[in-house]
Amino acid sequence: MCGYYYAVRKGFRPGVYPTWNELMQQIAGYHGADYKIFDSSEEAWKFVLSSPN
Repeated sequence: MCGYYYAVRKGFRPGVYPTWNELMQQIAGYHGADYKIFDSSEEAWKFVLSSPN
């Protein structure tokens, strides 16, 4: 079974999270949150560490 990686670039605590619930804790109520779901942790971390366009 393959899981997902939930990346938060802008939120209360930017980072990569293993569950949707943990992602939601970082973005719920955060105006302008920037997040995305990935299949690999490497891609998720690239997103977190990159600058928004």
